[in-house]
Amino acid sequence: MPNGDKDKDGEISLPDLARWSAISLKRIWIPRCDEITRIEHEEGIQKIDLRKKRIRMDDDLASDTENEKLTKIQKTKEKLDKIEKKKFNQNIKIVMLNRLIGTVMEGSSISNRWDLTVKSYNY
Repeated sequence: MPNGDKDKDGEISLPDLARWSAISLKRIWIPRCDEITRIEHEEGIQKIDLRKKRIRMDDDLASDTENEKLTKIQKTKEKLDKIEKKKFNQNIKIVMLNRLIGTVMEGSSISNRWDLTVKSYNY
């Protein structure tokens, strides 16, 4: 802050603050921008290259979100398939159990009927 520019209350006035910030901007940011321009010129980087890089980064972010959505969809499909498979297996177990109970109640032995009972190994 500039010295000696204080009001009688000890506060700095708004015009003095604006003048000080402009001086600081010139002292810090302009040399920085000049240095970046010099480095870009030495490396052969143009504004078009910087824009392309920004577009590529945006595309990468978009593709990442799409990939996340696809993996979530795939995971939910896999979970639904597992649930359907589990329900199917439970239904088969219930049907086989009922058949075997029925054959035992009729007086037949399970050992005689076991080979004739249809079993599903695919699921």
